[in-house]
Amino acid sequence: MKKILPITIVLMTLTSCSSISSPEREAGDAQQTSTFVQHQTVDSSGIKDYSNYETVKEEALHDAKFVDDLTEEELEFAKKIRPLHFDLKTMILRMTGTGILFLSGGTDEEDLIQVREETSKKIAFIEDELIKLDPPPSMEHILAVYLESVKSYKESITYFEQYFETDDKRFLDEFLRRSNQANDNIKSVLFEMWSDELNPN
Repeated sequence: MKKILPITIVLMTLTSCSSISSPEREAGDAQQTSTFVQHQTVDSSGIKDYSNYETVKEEALHDAKFVDDLTEEELEFAKKIRPLHFDLKTMILRMTGTGILFLSGGTDEEDLIQVREETSKKIAFIEDELIKLDPPPSMEHILAVYLESVKSYKESITYFEQYFETDDKRFLDEFLRRSNQANDNIKSVLFEMWSDELNPN
């Protein structure tokens, strides 16, 4: 159970939670998290199909609330980056969630390997799409933040793999450090584009 909690922290960070439950609720919360992840992010039917990217884009933009004072150019950039943002978050959550399930006995090593391979491929795709974007000068720093964060996520996956191969907590610590830094960097620019990121409902 002690191994599950650090990975749960990453999950909470990515979903913008600000606190961790009390120790006496740790076991129940970890079980609830595992159940949620199993039904929401590990099922292969929930994986985005990038062969029809326009559909993915439409889904991501459907309920978007954009910042009111964006210029036309800024709005177009915000629309282009939003689906990439949500798919990046989905894949990181899926990888982390599968790690929780693996540690708690809710899935096997084959699923873990499959998910981290898929995550690597999807992150590479997202990085390629980000590079293609041509932001207005006022939002060049936002694209730079996303590209740097994607780099950190890619590097963190290596440590994620090494932790599960060696059971050496130092690799998990490095995975957490790099992932959390990427999360913080992205959060620092979210509200320059969308006003609903922390209020998806």
